[in-house]
Amino acid sequence: MLIYGEDLKAASIKNADDYEVVSGTSYSAALITAHAAAALEQYPYFAPYQIRYLMKASCDDICEIGYDEESGYGVFDPDRFYENLRLFDHGEIICFYDVEKDDWFYDSVRKAYHQGWMNGTGDGVFDPDGNISRAMFVTILYRAEGQPQTNNILNFDDIAENEYYANAVSWASEKGIVTGVSDDEFEPERNITREEMAAIMSRYADYKGMNINDKGDLTVFADAKVISGWAKESMCWAVGYGLITGKGDNILDPLGSTTRAETAAIMQRFLEK
Repeated sequence: MLIYGEDLKAASIKNADDYEVVSGTSYSAALITAHAAAALEQYPYFAPYQIRYLMKASCDDICEIGYDEESGYGVFDPDRFYENLRLFDHGEIICFYDVEKDDWFYDSVRKAYHQGWMNGTGDGVFDPDGNISRAMFVTILYRAEGQPQTNNILNFDDIAENEYYANAVSWASEKGIVTGVSDDEFEPERNITREEMAAIMSRYADYKGMNINDKGDLTVFADAKVISGWAKESMCWAVGYGLITGKGDNILDPLGSTTRAETAAIMQRFLEK
């Protein structure tokens, strides 16, 4: 049972000729179904997991924190539910079970989702610590740019025309935003490194006519010498522009992978600056 239903009154068939008023946990199913149906009628584009998430978020715990067998998720508050629906519709909250409001990346993920740059990985999960592939990162830029038309020319042998990222890579390659790892390979599924991301964002900024002259001091990072020669200028700009910050122990980690949470933050910093 999703929602606690003690003292929830409902009409039940007493016998062939009469009804009686009863209460019990099972009778909450009809109430919840009715509110879910009303929500979907008003917001038909909501996914089922989003309705479930907002319903759970609209309950008051009465026993253990979170779900328990005795009380489910607690007492359902319809007024809070419809307020949560409104907040989600206005882009003020999100419905991911693994993204909490006190997470440092909450606002970035909220922005990335509601702007259509990034989606979840399935059924209410965002996977903030998961890595971003080279193809996915380019797709995020492509979405942020409004998914413009491309020349549909693919210069890389390892990208098929029917891949979800084909148009994104075609556009980014056409505009000089991305290059392959060789003349005919892009390695779309490989995790993008932080220095690769910096290089792509630098070219993207140049494509948009933005200032790419900001320079950061790379010497303050303990691992500055690890930065690849071809990426130093881009990393210098990304640090100076505020896109990339150091990690613990004063390292920049240029060869490390970029997480989904970091990607959301980078996109927000770049597009809102």
